[in-house]
Amino acid sequence: MTINEIALEYRARKSLWNGYVIVFDGTITGWTYRLDYPQGFVPGCTAIDSANQQWKSTGGDDYNGAEAWEPSKPVGGH
Repeated sequence: MTINEIALEYRARKSLWNGYVIVFDGTITGWTYRLDYPQGFVPGCTAIDSANQQWKSTGGDDYNGAEAWEPSKPVGGH
């Protein structure tokens, strides 16, 4: 199952059609309405919106959280 499929299944199960599903190491770790606080997530998380666009939490460390969300392409994306 792809990360987008995991997120879509989670959205359907929880009736969450807005916001971002957060995935870390292949496991859903939560949901957030906005990506305005990267420090609340460790570096390496992926946020997936309802259009399957992805952002990666980058910089920082596990203790202080990430420094930013950066757009990323899914594997095989153009």
